[in-house]
Amino acid sequence: MKNLKPFYLLLLFSLFVKGGIFAQQDTIKRLVITDSEKDRKRSFRDNQVVKVWCGDSLTTGRFYILSDSTISINNNSISIDSITQIRLSKKLARIVGTSLLAFNGSMLTLGLILAINADDLGPVIIIVGSLWAAVVLVPIGVPMVIKKKYVLDDNLSISIKITEDN
Repeated sequence: MKNLKPFYLLLLFSLFVKGGIFAQQDTIKRLVITDSEKDRKRSFRDNQVVKVWCGDSLTTGRFYILSDSTISINNNSISIDSITQIRLSKKLARIVGTSLLAFNGSMLTLGLILAINADDLGPVIIIVGSLWAAVVLVPIGVPMVIKKKYVLDDNLSISIKITEDN
């Protein structure tokens, strides 16, 4: 048993070295929309559903970044210089907004079901509370769910940022 300990250590060490040698570098590709008037940047990772207008033609689908000046939607290469409008939203914002609206709707539904089947005041309190929560949650949740449309003009510009992550 004493003779196998160095063998196991060597095997363990070789696995760590092999993992380090064959590790891949991750490339993070983002579409960046810059607002020069408000001095604000919004970045979006690829593989999100977008609507892109190039003049009068509309292309819809998931976008993938091919190079520093080209994106691909449904296997169609589109130069970012030809984009006039783009509509997309952040995935986290859509998830949070939908969760806020679903929570409020489920509490209201639960209160209505309990109010029909019960004779006490508890379900009415749940209904009133969920209606008050709607006053707060709906104005926050609805804009998060709706995708924002960016019209590229003098103030808005679009670029692609590609970074290597180790």
